[in-house]
Amino acid sequence: MANTKVRIASRALAHWIFLGVLEHGGIWDQMGLDADVQLMTGSREAEDSLLKGEIDYIFGSHIGPYKHWAKGIPYVYLAQTVNSTSDAVVASFPIQGLRELEEKRIAHDPLLDENGSVGHPRGNAMIYLERGGVDLKKVTFVENRKADHVQEVLKGKADATFVTIGNAKKAQALGLHVLQLKELPMVNGVTFTTLWPTVEKDTDKILRTLQVLIRGTHFYKTEKEKTIEIIKQHVASRLGLNDAHAIENTYTRTAKRLEAKPYPRLEAIANAYRIAELTYPEAKEINPLALWNLHFVRQFEADGLFRELYGS
Repeated sequence: MANTKVRIASRALAHWIFLGVLEHGGIWDQMGLDADVQLMTGSREAEDSLLKGEIDYIFGSHIGPYKHWAKGIPYVYLAQTVNSTSDAVVASFPIQGLRELEEKRIAHDPLLDENGSVGHPRGNAMIYLERGGVDLKKVTFVENRKADHVQEVLKGKADATFVTIGNAKKAQALGLHVLQLKELPMVNGVTFTTLWPTVEKDTDKILRTLQVLIRGTHFYKTEKEKTIEIIKQHVASRLGLNDAHAIENTYTRTAKRLEAKPYPRLEAIANAYRIAELTYPEAKEINPLALWNLHFVRQFEADGLFRELYGS
């Protein structure tokens, strides 16, 4: 019997560190699914495709659905694989804390792209600043989506920028100062996103896709050697992981962050919703928990799936 087709948009290239394992670890096949996963980095493209019925699910779309829900579109989040992010600030001056960025110029992408979709990394930077006690009105964002923001700091066009952990070391090697930030609770990575009518129409496919995420996470966490080999063979070049050290570090960070039980954490939801509030006025009118339906994860827990996988 042929596998059931499932059409998915992945919202970020970084998801492939996990999605590659689902594919090449045989997890989709285990659940009798044939996954057509397309990269759609623009949220507008992915969300339009979902509304048109061209895809079944989105892996991602952490912010936009709050706006759509406020307009009556029945988005639903069914599971959450990662609840945090980690960034660093690189600056042209010695920096000890985020408050030092007040009255400074920060290079970053615009908050909204040309289609009116929010840029999550820019939103993360704003949440980091708010949590660090910075008045956002006292910060000047130097916006350029196509620019290398580290180079903008080096050339004096900005005083600082936010970067990923991997890029922080590269910036430091160029002579910039680095402030490593604490882990930020944030809805991140693969979020199982769809529309409620899709859930009602084909619950069986929903359950099998959710099992793929759960069993794929177990594989990733417990089969380190196999996972690293999959990353080397099928993912590393796509993500620019050029040596064994980079692959090992990326594997370790991802394994630590993946939730064995794909529930969202409350503070992660709150911070993602805060980005929606800062971006879309209509999002302020809704309860962010209205979008989250964790019944199916809870059902698998009650049925003993996590005990079966992890032994406790």
